[in-house]
Amino acid sequence: MSLTTHHAKLSTIMAFVIGIVCVTCLVAIAYTISHQPSHAPTVIEPVSFETSLAKQGKLQQFPTYEAAHAYLAQDTTTNQNMLMRDIAMPMVAIEESIGEVSALSADSAQGFGGANNESAPSYSTTNIQVAGVDEADIVKTDGQYIYVLSGNTVFIIDAQPAAASAVIAEIKLEQQPQNIFINGDHLAVFGADWNIQQNQSLRSILPQSSYTFFTIYDISDRTKPTIARELTFQGNYASARMIDSTVYFVTNTYPNLFEPMPLPRLLEDEQLTCASDTPNGTTCPFIQYFDVPDPSKQLTTVAAIDMVNTDTPVTRNVYVLGGSHATYVSAQALYITAAKYFDEYAFATQITQEIVYPQLPEKSKQRIAKIQATDPDVLTDQEKLYKVASIIQAYIASLSPAEQETIQTTIQTTGKQRYQAIIPELEKTNIHKIALSGQDITYQASGEVVGTVLNQFAMDEHDNTFRIATTRNQRWSQFLDEQLPSSNNLFVLDDNLEPLGSITDIAVGESIYSVRFMQDRAYMVTFERVDPLFVIDLATPSNPTILGELKIPGFSNYLHPFDDTTLIGLGQETEENEFGRITTTGVKLSLFDVADVSSPREIDTYVVSEQSNSTAQHDHRAFLFDRQKELLVIPVTAWDSKFNGAMVFTVTNQGFALQGTI
Repeated sequence: MSLTTHHAKLSTIMAFVIGIVCVTCLVAIAYTISHQPSHAPTVIEPVSFETSLAKQGKLQQFPTYEAAHAYLAQDTTTNQNMLMRDIAMPMVAIEESIGEVSALSADSAQGFGGANNESAPSYSTTNIQVAGVDEADIVKTDGQYIYVLSGNTVFIIDAQPAAASAVIAEIKLEQQPQNIFINGDHLAVFGADWNIQQNQSLRSILPQSSYTFFTIYDISDRTKPTIARELTFQGNYASARMIDSTVYFVTNTYPNLFEPMPLPRLLEDEQLTCASDTPNGTTCPFIQYFDVPDPSKQLTTVAAIDMVNTDTPVTRNVYVLGGSHATYVSAQALYITAAKYFDEYAFATQITQEIVYPQLPEKSKQRIAKIQATDPDVLTDQEKLYKVASIIQAYIASLSPAEQETIQTTIQTTGKQRYQAIIPELEKTNIHKIALSGQDITYQASGEVVGTVLNQFAMDEHDNTFRIATTRNQRWSQFLDEQLPSSNNLFVLDDNLEPLGSITDIAVGESIYSVRFMQDRAYMVTFERVDPLFVIDLATPSNPTILGELKIPGFSNYLHPFDDTTLIGLGQETEENEFGRITTTGVKLSLFDVADVSSPREIDTYVVSEQSNSTAQHDHRAFLFDRQKELLVIPVTAWDSKFNGAMVFTVTNQGFALQGTI
């Protein structure tokens, strides 16, 4: 064997071991180490990754805040890195152009917008997903007044009569507001508060972190709004819905492990709502967790805030979750999704250690035993693993080229066998169901499905079932002979998130671009080179069935019901370039006829220009549709024509007609 080849082999083996830098506590869960006295060797026992991955979805509760802190401290390095990023990253500036702010939509087939009495003045409401579940926005109206958030100011506009509309009040904020709610004579404004830690009187009780303000104004006199309630949540805003008078408010924060109190702070009128070191289940909630080995553990707070009765105490639940997640809210429940975590570097490192450990000199085994016996307050699991890996790395480097090649072959063979066994558990999503009833927030159930969730529209609750569409992404691995293609799935779960039925491996090689659930049907758009629209029957939850599909150029990022048998699609037109690659060209509106479910068809299309996009492709609140008026308005930016504004269409079940631009 040449020296060059030897170095290449050695580098490959080292890559397995050096991967320990990225290893989280998953490795600690993935194998068992018997803690012997320091004079006895530590035995590294292989444990099935299927077993360790399967344990990630069970809810548990810390009896004390000290126990929660100790659990979170297992990931000291990675969490502190995340915390610093959390503090340092500035918030994306809020769009100040009112031309693109509108999240307004009127009545539609399932009540996705506001339904108004025909005899009353017509006005639009936020384009929502679920009837009766309002979503936060930067423009709201009650028919008489319009509330507009622009920059750091909320404008209250008297809009009746329209010809004499005028700004009657302005609320200027020092923070960075993101969204608003209105409920009768109350207005809620919330967003990032980067100034609170400048308050000298609060610095002693607030750890370094990001903070989110939630302020309720009494607007019974629209010309003179007054503050009715001031709340401050530690963490970043994630999601919010309003049902009746209750806002369910979700925030995420990375734990500051240099603080002994892991509970995210909640302030009301600049006073801590929990000043105790002991959880009591009310003002000081217990911290609950799903044992997810993830390097980016977050504390997710779900709070219930009464918009109208502002003296009602805020209730909140706090969960330890890993990674990013999407939320869906029905009239009865909040569903939080979190991806299961799998670290292939950890997997490779585990196999390397299992293979090499028996060959180690007795002295090296004793060193490993001492490392493993060290108190976790001195060395975290991650730090222990790094030190153990360095011992094994040094041993491998001392071997002859032939011995190193033998180890590499064994690692590869063992890895392939073990990887095949865990493929069914890879890339799964945990779903956590939290029942909502006024101020009551109660964890109800958890489940899991294969794949990742695109957004809130990929989920739906209907007739005591939960439907969810996922994409299993393309996967590469050093332990696979060939890559696994992407595929798509649709799962139906019961009220306790147990599986009822599913369709898997839909459109292999493609990914989900949009989903819309309507009663007993689902409409799914996937894309790679063309846009298949799938019509899926969900009338029998145990046996979902694809009824038909339509393949056309382009794709839809957002689907909106026109009526029971017609859909509006908003996305991008595509074309094949000279190199055979598919590229996007411009904003595309499609009108789909799904009356014949076995043969859906595209009735009409409208392509804006060759270089354009729309905010509404990825933010449904910017999509305005009024079926009664046959009116559709979308914001558009077109670089080729230097247009930036709104395009106004009439829409019938025959097609689109551009009426003008703003």
